[in-house]
Amino acid sequence: MRALLQNLQKESDGAAGDPLFVLTARCVIRSPLGCSALTAAGLPGPLWYWAPPDSRSTSFTVAGMGEAALLGVDGNRTVDALQRAADLLFRSVIEQRQSGCESAPRPRLYGGFRFDARLRDEPPLANPATAKVQAALELDPWHSFRDASFALPRWLVLRSDSHSFLQLAIRASELVDVGQIESELEAVERALSSDDGTVGNSPVVIQREDLSCERYAAIIEAALAEIAHGTFVKVVPARRSMLEADRAFDSQQILRLLEDSYSGCNRFAIERNGAVFLGATPELLIEKRGRTARTEALAGTKPRGLTSDDELVKESLLGDDKERREHAHVITAIVDSLRECGVSEPVVAATGLRSLRNVHHLCTPIQGELEADQHVLRLLAGLHPTPAVCGLPRDRAASFLAEHEPVNRGLYAAPVGWFDAAGDGEFWVAIRSALIYQQRAWLYAGAGVVAGSVPHKEYHETSAKLRAMLSVLGVVS
Repeated sequence: MRALLQNLQKESDGAAGDPLFVLTARCVIRSPLGCSALTAAGLPGPLWYWAPPDSRSTSFTVAGMGEAALLGVDGNRTVDALQRAADLLFRSVIEQRQSGCESAPRPRLYGGFRFDARLRDEPPLANPATAKVQAALELDPWHSFRDASFALPRWLVLRSDSHSFLQLAIRASELVDVGQIESELEAVERALSSDDGTVGNSPVVIQREDLSCERYAAIIEAALAEIAHGTFVKVVPARRSMLEADRAFDSQQILRLLEDSYSGCNRFAIERNGAVFLGATPELLIEKRGRTARTEALAGTKPRGLTSDDELVKESLLGDDKERREHAHVITAIVDSLRECGVSEPVVAATGLRSLRNVHHLCTPIQGELEADQHVLRLLAGLHPTPAVCGLPRDRAASFLAEHEPVNRGLYAAPVGWFDAAGDGEFWVAIRSALIYQQRAWLYAGAGVVAGSVPHKEYHETSAKLRAMLSVLGVVS
């Protein structure tokens, strides 16, 4: 990296404007999580983290710190505005790579969307240093998050099974005096060479607030009445659990625990103004590479049983009429959306199970080829929100949720992921997640309601889903 910086300093003299350079070099990582190393290096935030399931051995785990560029947009045409801004940014990027870094990913923007931009009451405050921001976060934990927020991280650690890289994104104007950059690099290298993998004690939760079973059941009853009237065939109401601890939660510690317990899920973290949205989601929304598009239907859930009867739970889920009907709605809607997006013949694989530590899900992989290349954001706009997290028909279900859900979802159940200059990218549905701000945490879970749903069973299903994050936050439920 030092050689790249030295060469860049010479080459950038007299460069027109203030171009954005992205430097990529090989590195050795001993730190269990790259983000732990970047934090230990004392680099200023915000934090970015992306870790694909362990089964995807060719993918990169990515940890970032800071922002070389930030794109934040709001409004009804969020995807269009984001794509235009990203195209402009990528055209200004100049890459330089050390020899042997050919397999490192091209520069990517990492971030996420809010579930529904229409639910925002007012725009976020711009200055994170004021007391007003903290007060706003106390009232609305999602206040710092735009309808879409994506960043090109300043420092990035990328690791796969066979390669590790360090990436730095800087403006030409910073190269007048590289002393600060070299100091940051020395701190990063020291941190990356550390193998400290210890996990400290979790904060003690001193208060927990949940929507009661009775109130959630009333929402389910209202949904069933609408289903009986033919308003929609499925809807997915969510509820929230709020925790307060005796001291601030540690997002690095939570990510390490998710790594240990949910390595089969996609782990992520996005930070804005000190609030960190993180989780371990099992649900892929869309992956697009070239003209190949891949997604999956994930709907139909049962809590895991004891070891002795877990096989019976699996058989029960596979044969459950209500769960299979719920799952079939999701498959049909996804296939229809893919066709509308230009996938000629989506291939639907056999339905199986995705078994997590706390629940089993029905899961059906779906894949197809695009008739013409298009940006992953266009596919995302066509698929989100799927019936697995909203309902069917989409607009009617969304209207019901806006009226009946007692809380703003924020980024919960919305797309989080990355995309690059070629329009390739990967987005997952941000379920099994939590928003952390200092000593408070907000967790969300939803259940799919179709004809035949039983309200108290749906409540218990959301309780099982909440355990994924409750367990790593130190709560036994």
